[in-house]
Amino acid sequence: MASHTLKKGHYVICDPAYIVKKNNEGQAYFNKLIDAFYRDANKFHHLTFDDVELYVCRSLGGDGLFDGVATDTGLFVIVETNQLKNDSRFRQSYTNGYIKTFDVETEVDVSYENFDLSISNGIFIHTE
Repeated sequence: MASHTLKKGHYVICDPAYIVKKNNEGQAYFNKLIDAFYRDANKFHHLTFDDVELYVCRSLGGDGLFDGVATDTGLFVIVETNQLKNDSRFRQSYTNGYIKTFDVETEVDVSYENFDLSISNGIFIHTE
């Protein structure tokens, strides 16, 4: 089992393609993320690119809808949204019905085991 600690903030869990804009800067960022992730596709990654810290993992079932969170790439990203503000690479609205948002008041732990995501605030995403 791999785990990480999320600090205070407002977070989204979604397919990375749902938050990255389809412009040149966004596509370059997305490609960098995908390249880093697929160096070890079974790992729960903690990545930082250009001062944006994110957590990335894959689903066991590939594309689909898992506990209310959709993925078209087979990947999930967890990111604190304040990092994305006023950045031309990222969308500024996270109201897509297939994106889960949540607030962290102090800290929460997020774990990835058997391709499932579990957050100590009660969020669980089964990806099979």
